[in-house]
Amino acid sequence: MSDIRVDLESVQVVEGQGISEGDFELRVQVQEGSHNLVWPSLNGWIKLDKNGPPMSVNQKIAVYPVTTGKLSKRYDIELTEVDGGLNGQNDIGEGAVTIDLTPDMAPAVVSTTIPLKRPNAKFQGKVKVTLAAQRTS
Repeated sequence: MSDIRVDLESVQVVEGQGISEGDFELRVQVQEGSHNLVWPSLNGWIKLDKNGPPMSVNQKIAVYPVTTGKLSKRYDIELTEVDGGLNGQNDIGEGAVTIDLTPDMAPAVVSTTIPLKRPNAKFQGKVKVTLAAQRTS
């Protein structure tokens, strides 16, 4: 048997939102079954450079005991780019990734790029979210 830890590894802005938007004020929620991670906090946000490298997060989502075979887990991801003032309402994006966990797995990294959209507007901006899985025992 192995314990497999899955983390929210990093986030990165890969496409800006246009001339009126500066850096991104971002909140990330990752959900799998009863496991839920909100980063940096439920009502908080963190500033991401719209032209910057990936921001390291390294926050645990869950640890799973895996005895035999393959355990597939789907992680639903919701992004909120917090706006106010002249930029109006928050931008929201949703995506998902699936990771196959096995007792003898090598470390695995899975990413998805999620477009952001404000209510009643077109998609603007994209954020790459990366999850990582590895054995802890």
